[in-house]
Amino acid sequence: MTAASFLADTATPGRLATNKIRNQILSGRYPRGTQLPTFDNLVKEFRVSRATMQSSMRQLKEEGFIRSVHRSGLFVSDAPPHLFRFGLVFSDAPGEKEWTRFTAALLAESPVVTRSREGVQIVPFHGIKPGADNDSMRQLLADVAIHRLAGLIITRGTAFFLRLPEVIRAGIPCVAINYRANETSGAPVINTDEPMFYRKALAWLASRGRKRVAVLAMRQAVGVTVQDCQNAGLATRPHWICPIGSEFGGQTKSVVQLLLDYPPAERPDAIILATDHLVEEALATIHDSGVVIGRDIDVVSHCNWPWPVESPLPIARLGFHSHDFLNISLDLISLIRHGQPAPTHTLVPAFFEHELDQRPA
Repeated sequence: MTAASFLADTATPGRLATNKIRNQILSGRYPRGTQLPTFDNLVKEFRVSRATMQSSMRQLKEEGFIRSVHRSGLFVSDAPPHLFRFGLVFSDAPGEKEWTRFTAALLAESPVVTRSREGVQIVPFHGIKPGADNDSMRQLLADVAIHRLAGLIITRGTAFFLRLPEVIRAGIPCVAINYRANETSGAPVINTDEPMFYRKALAWLASRGRKRVAVLAMRQAVGVTVQDCQNAGLATRPHWICPIGSEFGGQTKSVVQLLLDYPPAERPDAIILATDHLVEEALATIHDSGVVIGRDIDVVSHCNWPWPVESPLPIARLGFHSHDFLNISLDLISLIRHGQPAPTHTLVPAFFEHELDQRPA
């Protein structure tokens, strides 16, 4: 029986017993790893039949709160879900329109993070949208209601979930990835350090002797200005800083063609691709134009470590590690759970490929 279906039951003696035992675990009366009273004592305490108590124990085992040891009895799990199980909340699922390389990297990296933290689980929930009525939404609400989650990691498009009465009542610790602070109902936010990304990209291009730079970035926000480029010793023009939306197929090709349609001494000799959904089309257009990457032009390409867009061309890849987002999220949730102050805004640093081995452990 799922948590969702169990919650739909009426207030039966079995459900009441299950809830009380679960609440005793949640409150710390029975800490993780400790032994529960004997089965016979539980039957007497809750005045239920053995069959009813067996059903309650089965439910708590399925939820992950208890385990049974042959000939020894019932024990609280060593890694009960209210302390070790975290929800990673997505508005879409792989293959859907708004599923991005960033969300794919988070999902792919979550098992790596859990292997480095004993007992921790990161459970994905897909299709969490306002008004959604699907299995994932129902399961997530049920897990929140029975405190089967130690915390929630909210990604773009799912901040509405923080404002639901059920979530507010549960008081579950939450953090939000790639949001503004005023969008998350007070939950700490974790963002990419875009200024650092552009500083490093511009500095690398200047070190290569490049003189003129163009930037292709997301339509919602371009985090670099003409003055930033000039401060790094690189010339640019306002129309060389190009916002492109992911929904505009083919626009990248047209923009790159226009950027390269200058005499060699006047066109950009450096391009920053500040979002990875532009990479394939931009590189193919540069290659088809006859401009040689690494000789005539240098390209810095955004990527999501450790899942970059692969290319045989000699580009410099600079990006943010999905491992960092998840580890920071878990650390912030731990601070909140222990009543300690958590920073409201944390920036994830940008790394070139050759710097990955130098990252702090």
